[in-house]
Amino acid sequence: MNFTGNEDAVSEVISVVLMIALAVMLAAVIAAFLFGMTGNISKTKVLSVTLARQDPTHVTATYKSGTDSQALIGITFTVNGGSPVGTMGFYAGGSPVTAGKTIIFSAPQAHSHVIAIGQFVDGSRQVLLDTYV
Repeated sequence: MNFTGNEDAVSEVISVVLMIALAVMLAAVIAAFLFGMTGNISKTKVLSVTLARQDPTHVTATYKSGTDSQALIGITFTVNGGSPVGTMGFYAGGSPVTAGKTIIFSAPQAHSHVIAIGQFVDGSRQVLLDTYV
């Protein structure tokens, strides 16, 4: 038996299928960049906030700064999912949030859930601290 005629056809079909697959993948990557599908990814900002319990009912929050400190407008603190209990920054024409700035607020329950949310000049918001004290 002689199969030399059929083997050439299989080789050509495989190469055509591989070239079509490569063209489709390349078109998908180009379309993703052209239509802005990759533009919605935001960079996580790096900042540091610490908490310390003052007494059974009060907590001190200290802003420690970070690599993205120049973009920070202010920080809002909430306790146990309630309304904001304190803020740093957000002063029109006032001083920005600087390293070492502290605020004391009420956290009356043992193991109170405290969340600090930073707001930035680009309009974005990010959780800076989510912990229990």
